[in-house]
Amino acid sequence: MKLLQRARKFLNNTRGTVAVLFALSVLPMMMVVGSAIDYSKASNLHTNVSASVDAALVATATNILNDVSINLENQSVVVARAEELFETFLFKNIKSNLPPFYNGANFSFDTGLQELTVSVDASYKTHMAKIAGFNTVNISTSSAVKLKRETGGSLSMYLVLDRSGSMGWNFPTRMTSLKVAVDGMIDGMKEVDPDKQFIRMGAVAYNHYTFDQKSIRWNLSAVNNYVQAMNAGGGTNSSGAVKKAYKQLKKQKEIDEHYAKSEQVPKLVMVFMTDGNNNASSYDNETLKYCTKAKNYGMEIYTVAFQAPSKGQALLEECATTSSHYFEVEDNDKLIEIFKKIGSNVTANLFISK
Repeated sequence: MKLLQRARKFLNNTRGTVAVLFALSVLPMMMVVGSAIDYSKASNLHTNVSASVDAALVATATNILNDVSINLENQSVVVARAEELFETFLFKNIKSNLPPFYNGANFSFDTGLQELTVSVDASYKTHMAKIAGFNTVNISTSSAVKLKRETGGSLSMYLVLDRSGSMGWNFPTRMTSLKVAVDGMIDGMKEVDPDKQFIRMGAVAYNHYTFDQKSIRWNLSAVNNYVQAMNAGGGTNSSGAVKKAYKQLKKQKEIDEHYAKSEQVPKLVMVFMTDGNNNASSYDNETLKYCTKAKNYGMEIYTVAFQAPSKGQALLEECATTSSHYFEVEDNDKLIEIFKKIGSNVTANLFISK
């Protein structure tokens, strides 16, 4: 009788069953919650990766377009150059605190459409979702950009202008003539781009010191105001100003700003003007160093030697992209004419359609 009672009691005891069932239910709950967290992180990473791939591809395209030695009809050359450049720009754009994701990239170039396409193989390594057997989430992405060298694209220009003491010589002064020349050039460029969609400009003045710049912007009038406020005085050292121009034009921001408005890759132009000699040969060497860097990057450099002595002329002639980019000017009217010519040259092929 006691044995039968014990048996019934054992069969009616459900406490252990509840505990087992609860334990079994926790694991699926953890898998669901953990997987949701993993997929949310993967989605955020995919958004960041896609934006970074877009920016890196545009930067790659800019370098290819600026390298005139690259034949855009040669598919293999374009692809090889893209493969060489892309990863450097990609990892510059990716946030440093993101986990590893990149598995490689494949490029294709359609010479007919002049379209460069990249497909990036990327994956997010899961944490909790591993319990369910999902070790990675695919976050691959692709992007495409047009290579339109012949259109001239949009434009970013940076003025490097001498405001040393000798700019106050003569009557009217050289400084007065420079201000009139820049004003005329900017007026012409504003007529080409009245809606501020395709031309950005900045400027920096120098004597023995590199002054605060007017950073590159869509507002050309603000740059003109900067130039009109310049005063002559001091010695001459162009190196810091040319270095600043190179670094400003090279910024990723220039690509991003133009691409956001016109989906175009900008032409990068520096206009470097002086009326004298640098006060030390080391200043010449440093100036040439950054002129060379700018040209190698694909920037176009126009130089204007305004009543400058032979040493100053030689420096500017060497800095210029070609002999046709170098101008020796002796009179005020000619200076005004040359600045208008530069403005006309750089906007001649402006691509005013999206």
